[in-house]
Amino acid sequence: MRIRPSELRYTQDTIANHFRNGWSLDSSLWRLLRKPDDVNSRIANLPTMEVMQHDGHYYVVGGNRRLYLLKKLESAGIISDVDVIITFDSARFNRQHTTKCEGKFVTVRYSLNMDEKLDHVIAKYRRKQNDMATTVNCECDIKKAESCKHRLMLLQGEPNMMQLCIGHLKFVACLTSADCAMDPIYGPLKLEGIQTMNDVCNSDGTKTTASILALLIVFLAQFFM
Repeated sequence: MRIRPSELRYTQDTIANHFRNGWSLDSSLWRLLRKPDDVNSRIANLPTMEVMQHDGHYYVVGGNRRLYLLKKLESAGIISDVDVIITFDSARFNRQHTTKCEGKFVTVRYSLNMDEKLDHVIAKYRRKQNDMATTVNCECDIKKAESCKHRLMLLQGEPNMMQLCIGHLKFVACLTSADCAMDPIYGPLKLEGIQTMNDVCNSDGTKTTASILALLIVFLAQFFM
């Protein structure tokens, strides 16, 4: 079953400020968020929380510290829902049910400013996320990539296989120097150019010369293209 962390309640009135492995709650949160492009898979790999229904509400009996972090991630808009296991054991529930506010809130022991620490971690994640977006957006030199594409278009109708081979080698080297591998337009175009280059340059009579030219052109592209 999938459910929003905000719809889950704590069975405990307090939680420790660290996990059993010794990691603090804030350092554990950073371990989840430190790679923005891998957050969902990291969260999916967390142990599934055990949930019991009581008085019309779902209470977490296995994973109150995880719930605390997941609620924070949901409020920050980083996740929406999580997997839970529905079960019920009245004896276990009664042992853990120490909350005095119907499980709506929980206190972190020995840490009066844990919320602030978690907010700091999320702010750090946002900055890293923005830096990654800026890097991706700025990677490709669009003007240079357009020039690469223009040169390739001049080869249309070229009957000489060697000239076609050299032209596609230059095109791929040109896009490589423009850092367009991650660009949504020129990235696929570069892959297409590599495939065409392989087809053309591997035809009879061009293989040996093409392999030498490929190394030379890719090297020169770093300086002159």
